[in-house]
Amino acid sequence: MEETVVREQTVESMRDLIKYFSDEQIQKEIVGMILHISNQEYFTGKVSSCFLVRMCYERAGKEKEKLRSLYYKLCDDETPLIKRSAAKEFGPLCLVMEKEVVNPDMINYFKKFMTDSDQVKVIALSSLIQLVKLFHNTDQQRLNVQVVVAASEDKSWRVRHELAKIFPQLIEGFGNQINELVPTLGNLIKDSEMEVRLAALEGVTQFIKCVSSEKVSICIIPALLSLSNESSIHVKSVIGQCLGPIARSVGYSSFNNKLSGLMDSLMKDDNAEVRLGVVKSLYDIFIASESNLLTSVSTILGGLQKDTQYRIRETVIEILGNLGCAYVRSF
Repeated sequence: MEETVVREQTVESMRDLIKYFSDEQIQKEIVGMILHISNQEYFTGKVSSCFLVRMCYERAGKEKEKLRSLYYKLCDDETPLIKRSAAKEFGPLCLVMEKEVVNPDMINYFKKFMTDSDQVKVIALSSLIQLVKLFHNTDQQRLNVQVVVAASEDKSWRVRHELAKIFPQLIEGFGNQINELVPTLGNLIKDSEMEVRLAALEGVTQFIKCVSSEKVSICIIPALLSLSNESSIHVKSVIGQCLGPIARSVGYSSFNNKLSGLMDSLMKDDNAEVRLGVVKSLYDIFIASESNLLTSVSTILGGLQKDTQYRIRETVIEILGNLGCAYVRSF
């Protein structure tokens, strides 16, 4: 079947149907069907078989070897659509395969994907989310660290953009090793492409919760300061939203010494979206100050209450309410 929508829907239907087959039926009939359609002359059957391998692998018994051989063959296929389909299935398939199969056999194909075309590399990168969980607290995690660093330096901005997007999802799997990748995130924040900078900044709030304040001070703050002349409204708005979590991470004294100038600049920006981004951070900044800014709250928020943008005035009211509750609890 050449119609993509029909093929994809059929594959999804098979996902539901396979639940009702016995292991014996899967091994005798379903595996045979997958092998049959993969031998079709046109690429369509091979693409479908690629997605079907994972669905029945765990229950394939002694037929698993045939499915693995088929998948490796699809990975080596030079047809771009087939190779991209194989790359898309890589991570989810690793989760159902035996660890001794994942490493080294599957990992060798992952390395090949990461030296392939930009499209294949972008698709394969998403598999890191599964791989870092599989190799949590193991020596094999070193490979994933190397892949992340290499992807952050890739010539293709699309590869760097994909890495920036998935960065927050890598935190749990990397565990303490995530601290080694703080400089990498800092480099993505300073990237030459606006889309990469934006994607990296959007993950900062979640990321810094899991790394030391020292790393934030050394790598993340200098990266933000390098964007002091940023022209993108969207990037500046997200920078503003990052300031509060950073203040909580490094403490108000360090924040005030290093980032107060950037904060003042963003607060005075002509664009309301940029100002709103900073305003959203004010609650965290006030809390991080541990009452040091208590005498300035009315001045800062009073001025913002006169802003022409209603969303800024609305956010100020929310901050006042939250601050009132926070300070009442502290006394």
